[in-house]
Amino acid sequence: HPAGDDASMKARAAYRRRLGFADSDVVCIYTGRFSKDKGPHCLANAIGILAAPGKPYRGLFVGAGSDEDARFIRSNPGCVIHPFVSARDLPPLYWASDIGVWPRQESTSQLDAAACGLPIIVSNRVTVRERYEGNGLTYEENDPADLARKIESLSDSETRRDLGEHGARKMQERFSWLAIARQRIKDYEAALS
Repeated sequence: HPAGDDASMKARAAYRRRLGFADSDVVCIYTGRFSKDKGPHCLANAIGILAAPGKPYRGLFVGAGSDEDARFIRSNPGCVIHPFVSARDLPPLYWASDIGVWPRQESTSQLDAAACGLPIIVSNRVTVRERYEGNGLTYEENDPADLARKIESLSDSETRRDLGEHGARKMQERFSWLAIARQRIKDYEAALS
């Protein structure tokens, strides 16, 4: 669920402080392996493009990878690495963030981030459009400058909130376990009739 109650808002503030993010920072989160096939390097470059001139954009990379991949991510201004955590421990990190970004492949983490109220940015090559339509954007895959432009286009907190609310509703209505179970029952009923 999106951050909104007192507990999740306190968790948001605590994580942002712990990670060194200011209240005014726009934090983009990536969760997953730090490997070139997943594309976190592109996000690190995009954050570097935005943060180097002093703009308030930051990257939060949650996961693990080779020392080389981690060094590359850290070498970009504004990028912070958080160690891998299990999926059930990700919500506070999503709440501490403002935008979810997965530069290449589809990931169930996209659904989790959307359920937590984050707008998402994904590759223009993603084929599962229902994950981002109405609650996110696409960028030209492997183009850090385009990704930086898309991130910057979400600088307005009201725009992010509107997209995030739409995504959280969509996840509840179409992708929650309850919604999937209801659809499965309808499928069985249709097959049996």
